[in-house]
Amino acid sequence: VNTVRLSFQHWGEGEQGQHSEAEAAGVKLMVDTVDVIKRSNPDYQFSPESCTVHLTFKCDKPAEVDEIFSKVKATGASVEKEPFDAFWKQRYSTLRDPGSGVHIDIFADLP
Repeated sequence: VNTVRLSFQHWGEGEQGQHSEAEAAGVKLMVDTVDVIKRSNPDYQFSPESCTVHLTFKCDKPAEVDEIFSKVKATGASVEKEPFDAFWKQRYSTLRDPGSGVHIDIFADLP
């Protein structure tokens, strides 16, 4: 059994811990508060019974976000957020897998 130690980095606007990240073995775990989520999706409604998982995939170029978004949407995923240029300087989109309810976030850093 291999053990991996995660070291979290925290970012926040005025408050620590609004957004946290940990990376190990090429996998990044990101945790956001509901307030942070609502900035990019004002219609988001949190309930403990429907707590969700987001699988997030980083693209090399912003144009790839739109391309991959279209391909995933064509498989039957429902659209949560069409690709958009986010205030945090990323091209970002969110879909939801209809079978599992898992959110699929696709993003790339903007130049």
